[in-house]
Amino acid sequence: MNIAKKKGHTLTIVVSAHLEELEPWKSTTTTNIKGGDVLIQKAGSVTAICRERTSKDHRFLKCLKAPKGYPESDDVVVCIIEQQEIDEHNWNTRMSYVCRKKEEEALPIKPKSVVGDSEDGNLQHPNVKDGFNELIEIASDKAKMREMNKTKKGIAKEIGVSRPTLDKRIRERNKIEVG
Repeated sequence: MNIAKKKGHTLTIVVSAHLEELEPWKSTTTTNIKGGDVLIQKAGSVTAICRERTSKDHRFLKCLKAPKGYPESDDVVVCIIEQQEIDEHNWNTRMSYVCRKKEEEALPIKPKSVVGDSEDGNLQHPNVKDGFNELIEIASDKAKMREMNKTKKGIAKEIGVSRPTLDKRIRERNKIEVG
């Protein structure tokens, strides 16, 4: 790196390290990185790529060790994983910036009882029925509910949650869309 710097070039070395098994709703720290303290000590900066609550394609970048001279931030950067097709046999995977938010708002919500991942990548309560996200969207729009002759109580029963839980999910959904 010093030789490259003397020649006027910036050389960045990227090392990939894996985290210990950690529930998606828990915050990541430098103690979760496998490989010991040497990796953290030698690195100029350390960034963790974590699962974000919006969808299975969303991730957030959390700075675990900021480069010298840069302030540490409480915010995380939210990105979406996209594939750009070059031709029918080649594509480029990239992360596109979505927004900045507090880590607490980006971490997936801890379910009451984890059974597994749903098809869309969001953790779900075991009693939640298919069509959960579509019914949440309907429940958050009074005009759609009237049009489909549904009530919040009926929608809550249909997807297998209580009415207060349905209201909470609607608030969380609206917060994500606005945020």
